[in-house]
Amino acid sequence: MSSIQLNNATKSLIVSSLSKLMQTKSLDKIRVNDIIEDCQISRHTFYYHFDNIYNAAYWEFERILNETFPEEDRNESIEASAVEMIDFFRTNRNLCKSMIESKHHSQMEHIIYEKVENVIRNEYRKNNLPWAELSQEKKELIVKVLAISEAACVKGWLLDQFKASSKDMIDVLMKMMKGLSL
Repeated sequence: MSSIQLNNATKSLIVSSLSKLMQTKSLDKIRVNDIIEDCQISRHTFYYHFDNIYNAAYWEFERILNETFPEEDRNESIEASAVEMIDFFRTNRNLCKSMIESKHHSQMEHIIYEKVENVIRNEYRKNNLPWAELSQEKKELIVKVLAISEAACVKGWLLDQFKASSKDMIDVLMKMMKGLSL
């Protein structure tokens, strides 16, 4: 096994333990000792791979996110992108919710915002939104406002601030994007 594979295997072991612990404790209540006892690794090994527990949680979240949403430009509809995004957050709800409720919540909120913004931006680049006659500056403003609004909706949904099925969330997000009367 190469050192990169061993490094990733150790990181995976650590975040697997963290994920297991997050089933019973909030992220802010988990301590490095909890993880090293569960993994049977040394404190040095933990800190060799991660600066802190939050860094481990975000590493796992980014890994899952990059697996689900590869960088290449995908030519799918906005509805397919929204379904994929909401399914991702639903599937990883416990991890996302723990991260949003932690004292380092701003990183998670930023990740949600970036994903929503990318979906909207890709749509207007494909000219699938009714913005052809608008200036580039106005389009950018609309993208930012929609991304902030929709990210806040996703965050509220993850935190159970309102009850909605995945389908209802997708419907609301689509109406927000396509229902604009400019």
